[in-house]
Amino acid sequence: MSFRIKRSSSFSSSSLGRRSSINPKDVERIQQLLQRQKKISPQLCFCIVIFCPIIVFLLSSIARLYFGSYLAFAEADYDLEFPNLTVIQPWNCFLIVLMIQLIFLLILPSDDFKVKNENGEKTIINANSFISCLLISLLYILGSTLGLFKGTIIFEHFIGICFILSVFILLLILQIHFFGNEEDSNEPFIVDFLFGKELQPKILEIEIKNLVTNRLMLTFWALYAISAIYHNKEIYEKANTSLMTLVTLNLIYIARRQWTEHLNYANLDAHNDKAGFYRLWGVGVGLLILHTTPLSILASSKGISNPYLSYIIAFFNLMFQFMNSSIDLQKYGFRAAKGKLKIDDKDPFFIAAKYRTESGDTGISLLLGSGYFSTCRHLNYTTELLTFITWNLLIGSTNILAYISPMVLAPLLYWRMYRDEIRCLVKYSQYWLQYCNKVQYLAIPGVL
Repeated sequence: MSFRIKRSSSFSSSSLGRRSSINPKDVERIQQLLQRQKKISPQLCFCIVIFCPIIVFLLSSIARLYFGSYLAFAEADYDLEFPNLTVIQPWNCFLIVLMIQLIFLLILPSDDFKVKNENGEKTIINANSFISCLLISLLYILGSTLGLFKGTIIFEHFIGICFILSVFILLLILQIHFFGNEEDSNEPFIVDFLFGKELQPKILEIEIKNLVTNRLMLTFWALYAISAIYHNKEIYEKANTSLMTLVTLNLIYIARRQWTEHLNYANLDAHNDKAGFYRLWGVGVGLLILHTTPLSILASSKGISNPYLSYIIAFFNLMFQFMNSSIDLQKYGFRAAKGKLKIDDKDPFFIAAKYRTESGDTGISLLLGSGYFSTCRHLNYTTELLTFITWNLLIGSTNILAYISPMVLAPLLYWRMYRDEIRCLVKYSQYWLQYCNKVQYLAIPGVL
């Protein structure tokens, strides 16, 4: 098999491979995009930090108490679900899961992966979050079966647990801000608080981003899904088909995310999103609450009457999940093989894009233009959104707020996609423009 990076040109297409400079239109395009990359004002940062948690917890109350119906919420005189922190259960749930995760992080065997950090250097990470989440979930089922606690405990005290997790995250952010290793920035405190100051902060050699967004968030998500079954059975004596299907799909998604934990270190967000409120609270609590909205609604209802519709929706959901993993693994495997990997039994098209690291050295990234990436540059975002849309279809509700998860995720993913485009354009310059000429669509082949 030929290794295309060895060619004298920086990329493998004969039609594009001889283009070695940027024309005036390319320069103008870069300048226009950089001008549109405006900084967020401290006032807007303050509003995001204050109002996002309020809105998310409000939406959670409407989903859990009123099946996502704003009219039912209004008829109940806008009665909300507030976290009850005067009881011991939410504190026990949070502290026990945190303690077990920290213990498992240290004692469980783990796989070693080599990934590139922001400077293009290789580093080895330990990944055992899948087995730790699996063991905690099994311990939860065992404990509830033995009568040590109610199986509904996570569902009943979920808001309290999320509130405690929020406080825990805020304390971590303040710890990183005031006692971290990064030098003082010129940004106002609220801006650094929102976006963070350190990329991969550690406390006692524990990676904070991984602990919050992968181990705690996904584990509480899995426990909530299991607890939702107990809650539904407590009301109707038998869990409905829609809920069982949704719980299964949720657990597959969580297992897939944790099984491919190493990919979280290799994507663009890992190289750019610092450990601030946006990354830690936004993913650790905000997305946790929004993504569990379909579970909250189905756990308190009988679900749709046609089980075959659930199976059809589940089929498409699994297809989108499989595609999402395949896309990420294809790019990771291609780069790990340094381009020496056939795709669809053919030598792949790619561009060897040169860039400057923070240390001033020259790095090279392989921009894949074959396989999934021959159709569009961010197909993984499309399949991610479709995964959450199919989950919400299982609800079978006519209430608009029942579909809040994909409604929030769609603009968020579009913003992330736009931000990724800016980052790649700034980092790779003319190489990214050449890549865009080859792979012309962003997220939907032939459309967008």
